[in-house]
Amino acid sequence: MATINWNEQVKEAYTRLKSYVYYDNFNLILRSRLAQFEGNHDFQDRLNQLASALREYENNPKKIPKRLAAYIKSIEFISLPKTVEPGSSISLKELGILTNVDDGEKSVVIKKNNYLIDSQIEIHLIATLWIQLEGVLLAKKIDKDSYGYHLLTNSDKNQLISKKLTFTPYFEKYQLWRDKGLNVAKSIIEEGNDVTLLSLDIKSFFPSSLIDFKTLKSRILELNGSGLLTDLLKKISAEYNWKIHKKRTRKLPLPIGLISSGVIANWYLTPVDKKIKDSLAPAYYGRYVDDIFIVLSNVKPPNPENSADFKNIEQKYKHKNSYAANYESQKRIKEILYKKFLIDQLFPGKHAVLKASDINPDIISFSPPYQNLEIQTQKLRIFYFNPDWPLALLNKFAKTLKENSSAFWFLPEEEDLKDTFEEKAFDLHYEDSFNKFRSVVDVKSSKYGASVFLAKRIKLRLLAHDSDDESTVKEIKRFFNGPNRIELFGLWEKVFTYFVVSENFDEFEMFYEKCLISIEAITYNNQENAFNTNKTSISLLKKTLFRHLKSSASLAISLNPKIINPKKKSLIDEFKVIKKEYLPHYRKAMLYRHHYLVYTFLSITEYGQSVDTNLLIKDPLFKKLNLHQLKVPFDKKPQDLFWLIPRFIYVQEICLLQFYELILKGKKKESSEPLFSLKDEQPYSIASIFNLAQKLNQKKYEFKDIIDLDPRYAKHNENEKDTIQVQKVNFKKDLLQNSSDEHTLSVGLANIKIFREDIIEAISNESIISRKKRKKILHVLNEAEKIKSEVLILPETCIPLQWLYQMSDEARRKNRAMIFGLEHFTVKQFSFNIGVTILPFEWQGVKDSLIIPRLKNHYSHNESCVIKSYGLKIPKRLPALYHIFKWKGVHFSMYNCFELADIVHRSLFRSKIDVLFAVEYNKDVNYFSNVVESSSRDIHCYVVQSNSRDYGDTRIIQPASTIKMNPARVKGGENDVVLLGILDIKKLRKFQEQRFKCDEANTMFKPTPPDFNHELVTKRLREN
Repeated sequence: MATINWNEQVKEAYTRLKSYVYYDNFNLILRSRLAQFEGNHDFQDRLNQLASALREYENNPKKIPKRLAAYIKSIEFISLPKTVEPGSSISLKELGILTNVDDGEKSVVIKKNNYLIDSQIEIHLIATLWIQLEGVLLAKKIDKDSYGYHLLTNSDKNQLISKKLTFTPYFEKYQLWRDKGLNVAKSIIEEGNDVTLLSLDIKSFFPSSLIDFKTLKSRILELNGSGLLTDLLKKISAEYNWKIHKKRTRKLPLPIGLISSGVIANWYLTPVDKKIKDSLAPAYYGRYVDDIFIVLSNVKPPNPENSADFKNIEQKYKHKNSYAANYESQKRIKEILYKKFLIDQLFPGKHAVLKASDINPDIISFSPPYQNLEIQTQKLRIFYFNPDWPLALLNKFAKTLKENSSAFWFLPEEEDLKDTFEEKAFDLHYEDSFNKFRSVVDVKSSKYGASVFLAKRIKLRLLAHDSDDESTVKEIKRFFNGPNRIELFGLWEKVFTYFVVSENFDEFEMFYEKCLISIEAITYNNQENAFNTNKTSISLLKKTLFRHLKSSASLAISLNPKIINPKKKSLIDEFKVIKKEYLPHYRKAMLYRHHYLVYTFLSITEYGQSVDTNLLIKDPLFKKLNLHQLKVPFDKKPQDLFWLIPRFIYVQEICLLQFYELILKGKKKESSEPLFSLKDEQPYSIASIFNLAQKLNQKKYEFKDIIDLDPRYAKHNENEKDTIQVQKVNFKKDLLQNSSDEHTLSVGLANIKIFREDIIEAISNESIISRKKRKKILHVLNEAEKIKSEVLILPETCIPLQWLYQMSDEARRKNRAMIFGLEHFTVKQFSFNIGVTILPFEWQGVKDSLIIPRLKNHYSHNESCVIKSYGLKIPKRLPALYHIFKWKGVHFSMYNCFELADIVHRSLFRSKIDVLFAVEYNKDVNYFSNVVESSSRDIHCYVVQSNSRDYGDTRIIQPASTIKMNPARVKGGENDVVLLGILDIKKLRKFQEQRFKCDEANTMFKPTPPDFNHELVTKRLREN
């Protein structure tokens, strides 16, 4: 076996671990530890020391080096609450009294805990190294129906393919696991068969797992692994087990919070997966870590009423009408049902997978050697559906899941502001008609609902300069009261973030103080905690929550440290610690939440690396920053530091970074030469954008593998002013998500109103960022998603510059090309009108988008008049520039309003494009109607234009007779809408390929113009 380069492997492991921690939302204490580890002056030395210790261990595996032994010896654990209840000894709910009053400020009782590993970062690096070098080999052995902790491996399943990501993103696999089972169930019913859905949950899975590391090592050796790191993992697990239970065992539990545990868990349960599938032959089987979902065809659960046991229970409780008696009888009936269905019917015989506990009838356990794993009947669910009966339950459940899945898919709209926090953060439970008040049996806090609400409010606050919402603040304070404040500790960071983006430090400080009080009020229910129920364990739990609180507050403040202004004397020292010991490390290590930034690329700049700058800038950056602050500082000799970036940096971010650099370079120039006037140079280099993306992401990202760039010049005479540059940007079809072979293109035409006063304000001062404008644009983006258009076109001058990244990210996420005009912005007395084309693509499994901004070549007379009336100038790029794009096999170009009035410019692409897109703010509708109709005939292509709603003529034009010319056209109205039109690209090309049409009466299109280049059309047809 070749000697391992431990320095390189440790460096790669650190990149993976950091990325894993960055995307994790649960263990903020590990996040804090990692930030401090990287922030210390001896960071590189500690990585080298770990590599040296591992090299020594490799040379002599029988002796653990002192340094590795010290790492293992230092392992401790932390404690976080799992189940919380009020401090009152009497449950009013059980007495039939529902109330919003809770005495939780006096005491909060913890019923169950989670115990997470708490160790030096080197331990987590060893666990990551194990996945890199040994654990990855287990991917071949792990069952294909295991969806959690899914390793991102190559086709041979022996190597990780990403330099940063270790696992497939959680939401992708979780949604697939759930939806796939539901779809199978629906198909069974549609075929006229019964279907039973079974949902099982393994109780305390990681702590209950008993891993035989000797067997694990044998499997690793069989797969040509060394087993060295498996031996170290065994020692790590043994120390973790000893610190919690104070006992030594041969088989060991999996440490919660260690990155390797998920992979080992999947390997450990693979025989269980196989045994269940062999026993049941289910229509669907899927396991997400400890959650098992089974779909069975033509399997009917037993009716407990037919059993003698049921009759005995019925007789026993016949004359007892108390709440307790009713509860006990229902519990016993449920035990009989589960036992008869799971044990007697599904898994009968001595080789059964499951068996009932002799000690506790509420517990069903797995058969040996997995008898340590238990299934709680309280969480077990059986759903039986007969095709002859209504399927309301299944349909309602599927609909709810779909709605929950889309909660973060659609952008938040102003209508969301009408929903109060309390409407979303509480669930009412009914036992009868929901119209009757007496039917309410319980009110429960909804962590999911509260999380969604806060996330949407934060997003909306970032998109406009709104005033603080006092009613929301009051509702948040009421919701996070009593036990809720402790039970929902995972939402503390989001609450703090809401106050930071709202610039409301007074409420931030008050919430922090309330959390401190609640932590101090914690007690234990000793009956529920089998061990560590003394004062020491209570102290540990409180200490852990204090650390979590500091981490939550610090992560929020790291977005804008300038907000810190404590007024309570008791908290001054708290915030001094946060400012000195937490914030600098989070900022330097880039472990704050980048997705909250309006300009996410700031995280990789000099400005973002500064520890005290405000990252929540909403205004155009060229007004706030200088060129040096946008410099990317990671390329430091002799060793670059790109490997320290914790997340994937999108091409769209680098596009925007270069765009702002270009603006600031123009602003810096002492001459009056306007921006974008760099003669014969490409000021916005697509090649350099992709080259930087390759460096930042440490992966092969050659732009030539994604697009072909072909700059062409068309000279119309010797005068330089008449020279036109045409740049081709051709996306390779196999890199486009869901690229259709139908040769059609669906286009969404936005019918929205552009207000002249907004244009005047943008020219004379700056863009108005209002709630009204935000409402309009977010609504249009969501409407485009509802109709599933492949392209969305909006009018000229409709999007503020500071919203450009949000538009691009929406294009990336939804795989939707976008074409629109930016509102005017002024740099050094020049007023810029930029048209933008955003094209999404997918590369090596990552969704991304390319932003192509272009300066308007011809400003209209009225536009020029307004600009000059404010003492501003018209920028002019020489030579004039246009693009011809190839995306999803469709060739098209974009024109910005008055450019169409130039007969030479608009004739550039005759025979060369399928679609001409035009963004407009134009009141001279009649003239432009003639222009675009003639352009459609002369170029012989579809023309798609979007104009302001009040002027109208937003439409699709095709080169056809008058009656067929406008397949889609809209004007006026008071509401903003998106009209869907379908362009039949293949049909148009087939028509154009023929030189002559003898039977014109039966053709869809008008004849091609003289000298039309039919060979170019034939080439386009063949390439698709």
